[in-house]
Amino acid sequence: FHIVLSGGEPMTKFDLLEYAVKQTIDKGLTVSVNSTLSLATPERMKRLRKAGVEHILAPWYDLDPEKTDEITATRNSQQKVMDGIKCAVDNGIRVSVNTICTNSNTDSIYESGRLVHSLGATQFIAQRVVPPAYDRADERQHRINQDVAIKGLDELLRLKNDTGIRISTLVSYPLCLMGDLEKYADFVGRGCPTQSGHRFHMNPTGETHGCVMEDKAYGNVFEIGLREAFKRSSEWRDKSYYYEGCKGCSYLDVCQTGCRMDAFAVDGKMSGKDPLSKGKE
Repeated sequence: FHIVLSGGEPMTKFDLLEYAVKQTIDKGLTVSVNSTLSLATPERMKRLRKAGVEHILAPWYDLDPEKTDEITATRNSQQKVMDGIKCAVDNGIRVSVNTICTNSNTDSIYESGRLVHSLGATQFIAQRVVPPAYDRADERQHRINQDVAIKGLDELLRLKNDTGIRISTLVSYPLCLMGDLEKYADFVGRGCPTQSGHRFHMNPTGETHGCVMEDKAYGNVFEIGLREAFKRSSEWRDKSYYYEGCKGCSYLDVCQTGCRMDAFAVDGKMSGKDPLSKGKE
């Protein structure tokens, strides 16, 4: 079992974060942290490394510092993230950086990747934007088309070829979108971790979700326990959410019919069609 300690920003409660890391390691589990690293200091990074943290996933908002400040609502936030990445790397913690591929930043993915590579990051991830529960109606901001999605993946491949940095995505793309699975091999195989039974999300309050982007809850672990909460999310894992139009595809068990939350945002059905899907033919 692997525990990801995330937020919000977990370093705002640093002592609690450090305690959680130590407890996780003590129980025989592995652990990583998701953090903006904007609150990183050499002392904190040394403490986390000593506690057992080997890897941190940090976000990258935009190549433009002013747009980054607008997104984060924090002045000088890009420089804070950059300083944090270097601080973590200098203290022996491996850093991956994740950005969201949107309609407005695809042209800057390559340069963003080169920049974080120069800071010492070992992996650059550009995942597709998925409409959040609070604003699923904004198609301009929270949805990309097939051409934008492919361009984002191509920019990652160009980045890997020029720098050697590892590339990936956290949210699956339909394999039929890519077509050439040898060319896009870096993005094949992850599928949907929730449908594979490899991921379950718990809020600090104890409420649970299958996908981190899901608003449906499956019960509070402090009331019903983690085992029962996980059991209640069984529809994620019994193929109930597979899109009917993908039946008969040879890659069904690898692709799992694409992103279920993006499909849900389109027509309100968890078993709907991923808007990036081109079809099994």
